[in-house]
Amino acid sequence: LGSFASVEEFLIRPPKGYRFIEQPGPSGSMAYGWMGDKRTDGTHAQLLVATYSPGETISPNDLEPAFLSRMESMRRGREQWQQTKLEFGTINGLRYVWTHWEGYDVTLEIKLFGFNYMLFSGDKVIQLSSQDVEPHRKEALAVAELAALTFKKK
Repeated sequence: LGSFASVEEFLIRPPKGYRFIEQPGPSGSMAYGWMGDKRTDGTHAQLLVATYSPGETISPNDLEPAFLSRMESMRRGREQWQQTKLEFGTINGLRYVWTHWEGYDVTLEIKLFGFNYMLFSGDKVIQLSSQDVEPHRKEALAVAELAALTFKKK
């Protein structure tokens, strides 16, 4: 992995050699991404950290429903969807919910594999995710997930 990078009031060690991309989203959300070099098949290994504040106090009890809603939106437009059971835990003092998934993207006409982690910190919702394709997925997702597990408060 690379050195720690700052993401708002957090730190993460992205995969070494990935280039950083930052993009504002709707309603004050932000996306922070790291991308590997373009492969011969046109794909990239990647890691995404997305943050947003819903503008209200977030209860720890809202974590699972928020995550399920996010996963349902990801499922749209994908066939042959499979998802592992939700896992809950604490990593670096932050409580997460996460899952691994796969599905055939009907728009891209390709099978995708990925993981999603979600946590709340203060008034923020943070999502850490990655997705990839065969034959790159096993190595690229393992590195991206290792990086995601370094996420912590400053």
